[in-house]
Amino acid sequence: MMALAVNVYRHRAGKEAGRATRRLFAFSIFYLFALFATLLLEVVIPAVAVAIRAVAPAIGAIMPVFG
Repeated sequence: MMALAVNVYRHRAGKEAGRATRRLFAFSIFYLFALFATLLLEVVIPAVAVAIRAVAPAIGAIMPVFG
């Protein structure tokens, strides 16, 4: 991200400036998406794990594990 910011700083006018700002903006949107997805997964994964542990004995009774 710092490299993209430096690129924006270096190209302040013309087509290169527009391209540099769009790249920085696109990266920042991707970064925010990844950040919020990670936060969501931190909540969802433990909830799913609890549900799997609760259902596992019932599934084991219906479908015995193949050894």
